[in-house]
Amino acid sequence: MSRLRNRHLFLLDVLLLPAAAYLAFVLRLERLDLDPYWPSYTAFALAVALVTVLIYYIAGVYSRYWPYASVEELLILTGAGTVASLLAAVASLFFLIPQPAARLWPRSVPILHLLLALGLTAGPRLTLRIASRYRTRRHKSNGPVQRV
Repeated sequence: MSRLRNRHLFLLDVLLLPAAAYLAFVLRLERLDLDPYWPSYTAFALAVALVTVLIYYIAGVYSRYWPYASVEELLILTGAGTVASLLAAVASLFFLIPQPAARLWPRSVPILHLLLALGLTAGPRLTLRIASRYRTRRHKSNGPVQRV
């Protein structure tokens, strides 16, 4: 677990953010097949992947040392994720509106995506924090016990 670096978190983000977009569509449409919405999903997922990693980079999410993360890092991740979801929704709309055959996604998809993306991107980072805390406690408890 200690070998997991920010570049690995970047790769996880690139994989998990389109998955969060797919799950947002599935939750909203209540079906696994997105047949009429595939162009909308593709535009939204590409926009999400590109915009979010760019916003995370600008916000410094990839320069944090996550084993020592605190509430400040979680707030930065939440703010950057919110801005990225909004910008990705707008970017994908600009791509889809000129296409007459494209079906726009439901309005609740970006909100669902935001919640899912925050969970999927914060999860690995908080797992690093919890694992670091566990290792630190386990390492400290190897010495002699002293009554207080």
